[in-house]
Amino acid sequence: MQNHLRKTLLKKVALLGALAMLLSVFSPLNASAQGTGPIFKTLSAGMNFTCGLTADGDVYCWGDNERSQLGTSALNANSTPNKVFRVSEAKAIATGDDFACAVLSSGGVACWGRGDLGQTGDGVLTEVDRFFATRVGGINTAVGITAGSGHACAVLQDGAVLCWGRNELGQLGNRVNKFERLPIKVEGIPSIKQISAGTEHTCALGDNGFVYCWGDNKFGQLGIGLTQVLKNDPSLVLGLQKVEWIEIGYNTSCAYRTSSGIWCWGWGADGQAGQLDRANRWLPELIATVLTTSTTSSSLATALAIPSIDFAQISIGKYNVCGVTNSLKGNILYCWGTTKATDPGIATSTSFSTAGHVSLGSGHGCITTLTGTVSCWGWSHRGQTGLGASANVFTTLAMISGFPDWLYWITSWKVTFENNLGTLSWTGGSGSYLVSIEGLGILCENRSLPTCTFGPLESNRKYIGTITARNTNVSFNRTANIEFLTGSLVSEYQKYLSDLENSEKLKKAELFLDSIKLQIDNASKLETVATSQLLADNLASTKKIEEMNASDLRIATSQSEIKKMLTNIQITVAKIIKKIGN
Repeated sequence: MQNHLRKTLLKKVALLGALAMLLSVFSPLNASAQGTGPIFKTLSAGMNFTCGLTADGDVYCWGDNERSQLGTSALNANSTPNKVFRVSEAKAIATGDDFACAVLSSGGVACWGRGDLGQTGDGVLTEVDRFFATRVGGINTAVGITAGSGHACAVLQDGAVLCWGRNELGQLGNRVNKFERLPIKVEGIPSIKQISAGTEHTCALGDNGFVYCWGDNKFGQLGIGLTQVLKNDPSLVLGLQKVEWIEIGYNTSCAYRTSSGIWCWGWGADGQAGQLDRANRWLPELIATVLTTSTTSSSLATALAIPSIDFAQISIGKYNVCGVTNSLKGNILYCWGTTKATDPGIATSTSFSTAGHVSLGSGHGCITTLTGTVSCWGWSHRGQTGLGASANVFTTLAMISGFPDWLYWITSWKVTFENNLGTLSWTGGSGSYLVSIEGLGILCENRSLPTCTFGPLESNRKYIGTITARNTNVSFNRTANIEFLTGSLVSEYQKYLSDLENSEKLKKAELFLDSIKLQIDNASKLETVATSQLLADNLASTKKIEEMNASDLRIATSQSEIKKMLTNIQITVAKIIKKIGN
């Protein structure tokens, strides 16, 4: 009996200890983010489903699951994200119509979903869909991946390209038109650094800056200037060089050149090629500016002319194109193509001026923010927008469901300086806030507004700290790390002393300038006197020279007269001597 009581007491003590530990972990002052949602880096939208790659290398998918393209054992469809089984440490992802693939950190490739025509590249010919990710055969050094409607291609570390899956229109580039269950090498192309696929055609960007395409060409999407229906081996896209990146989608192809912007060719009836006439293009044509509708615009009717050179990334959907501008242009999401208010891709949300990566499907689109959250819009009948419901979303962008903690994140922050004080402001989070900075301690505790002024700060020093958003439910407390470097800072008093010192220096400088001016004036007077004296001396010298010249003339005249006189004397003497002689 005593042993039983002792055991019961020990259990209670242990339970109390565990509770105490939990309370210390979840206390408002020491809480860290619990159950943090994934931070998404890139997205890939299939026909009616979407997959996202996280910073940790996990892959989540949501939407239609009729062919197991979500990579889980769930049936039918899921309108919230599900983690793909047997995929970790992924480096890149790509989605087709109803299958998906990922490049793994090992260099291998894993695919899941529909595989009856070789889409999963595992070498198995079966009608059974791949519920879980399976390894693609013979690939161990992949660095890039793309997927079309029913085919996929990978770029290897050595620049080679391997493709597998459907091939009725030559989309595998192997000079035959039959599907392949295992990867086959694409011949006739140089070393490749990027691969991208449309519905039934594929393009590759070479290390040399040229683009090569193969497959379906009904709408000019190969960029070879011919109306040839298909081409099952690679052809050089005409008129393009020094290309930075490419983006292929459905039946449209685009390439980005740093010097000029986006060039597009192929299908243009919905405006994807960026031209006002909405005609197909058989050769690449520069889109100098695109008429877009911004997700930050207050009116759907507002058309903005955005230079295509400003875009850092684009995605081509079935009805339109969306792109994200570079950081210097604000990371803003813009869309062009079909522009009806009910069409996918047109939104009025003001929350996407910090867009990260965008991907469009057949009738929906999704985008990451710079903080790693995901929002989607468009058709949602198969759950492809990940919003937890099947209602379509056309005029707004909504954050996907399944990660409620995103609502509590501190999404961005900045520090501004005035004198030797700093003002920290932030967005996101909820509840009350607490700021802590190393060397300064806890600041602005129980702050209800997202701003905090602190100091004094030292010049040219790095500061590290945290912003904590504290909620009634402490499990939703969120902490953001901050780090900033001060420049040259001065306090108000230091500024006063500096201004005073500068004022004294200014007075001394003015006195010095006055003395210099006086010396210059005196020197000018002396120069005037000296100049006058010099002129007088010159005049006197000129007069003396004239007198000397006159004297010389008189002497010369006298000398001439004396010569005449001597000559006359000599003549006279000669005459006298002659007379005496006679």
